[in-house]
Amino acid sequence: MQLDRDINKDGKGKYALVRLRNIQPGDEAFDCLKKLEKLGYLDWGVVGQPDEFFVIKLRDKFSDAALCAYAEAVHRDYGKAREAQDEEKAASLLQYATAVMAMAARAGIKSLFCKEPD
Repeated sequence: MQLDRDINKDGKGKYALVRLRNIQPGDEAFDCLKKLEKLGYLDWGVVGQPDEFFVIKLRDKFSDAALCAYAEAVHRDYGKAREAQDEEKAASLLQYATAVMAMAARAGIKSLFCKEPD
């Protein structure tokens, strides 16, 4: 399993972030978002809905701990796949855990752009 940004030649990830705080109905930006929503390209991340999310930027002071915990959870599934002798799944999970740990190595207080979350 690879991160989208490692698969795509242009380095783009699966998602992009939009700062919504100052966008108001009637703004050009709001109209653009509504168009993306209509086209099926926008997940609002509404609490309790299937597309709910929590975004963590690598520069967030606490992101390294979150990424390490995530990678450890993936690594536990890697161990389960190895026990089940599913080597293809195990290899994919190990690749994914390694990629997440590489991000963790650049995150939090190790980031040149480290800051408190806002």
